[in-house]
Amino acid sequence: MSYTSTTIHRTCLALATIAVLAAIITGLILAGSPAQERLRRLDQQRINDLQQISGTIPQYVNDHHALPTALSAINNPTYTPIPLDPETHAAYGYVITSTSTYQLCATFDAPATTIPDNLAPAPYAVPQSFQHPAGYFCFSYSAPLPTVPTEIPRSVPKSTL
Repeated sequence: MSYTSTTIHRTCLALATIAVLAAIITGLILAGSPAQERLRRLDQQRINDLQQISGTIPQYVNDHHALPTALSAINNPTYTPIPLDPETHAAYGYVITSTSTYQLCATFDAPATTIPDNLAPAPYAVPQSFQHPAGYFCFSYSAPLPTVPTEIPRSVPKSTL
């Protein structure tokens, strides 16, 4: 091998190494570190859990004509089990704000990456209705009380004697 051929091979190897390192660095910048990815997954699970809980509360309201006094009231075999925070295993926050409105709260590790509500959620992208900052945050919900049917008085036919 000539001097020129060896130099060309070394140069190609160096360029290939630089290209691979650049691709790895770009991937880490765009996707984030494995630790950041873990935090995003945990926050996405929290959103999923809150959506599950918010779907169970109207069932309870329909059955009992009132909001549950605590999430533990709906943590029974009749309803879907109430999930706990995936990292701390603590209960999610629940605050009754009126007879038909409430808040569900969680502590998020990072602010949400938002997308418009009308687009299908991509992994770890959160619809605008679920935007949240890092830290403790509450989402507001309403569960209208079911209407109780009232009896309509019927006229009683007069009997003929």
